[in-house]
Amino acid sequence: MSRKAHAKRQQFFNDCVILLSCLILAFSIAGGIAEHMFGIYRQVLEQNSLQEVSYRITSGDTLWNVAGRILQPEEDIREKVIAIRRLNGFSPNETIMPGQVIKVPVKRIQDSGWRYTMNDRY
Repeated sequence: MSRKAHAKRQQFFNDCVILLSCLILAFSIAGGIAEHMFGIYRQVLEQNSLQEVSYRITSGDTLWNVAGRILQPEEDIREKVIAIRRLNGFSPNETIMPGQVIKVPVKRIQDSGWRYTMNDRY
């Protein structure tokens, strides 16, 4: 094979490697953007699937056991307690009293309406 043909073949190979590298990079960036956008979309859907329900505090209730009553299997109880605090404007050391009515977020379960796992809705 002549030098000219070899150089041409080498240049073609280099061009293919560069093109392939650019395609891999483009797909990686597109995948990252898609994953990020899907995460944002999922957060919006989760926020839109919440409803506030009023709950009357009974003797012995804490925010932790109230959160435990409405907790879904995929949820973290700590995040649920924080959500209840934010929803009601409570400070971290706020005391709740029997008879007090608070708002709690409940999650909509697709195709089955709103799921209430609390015994004492108000």
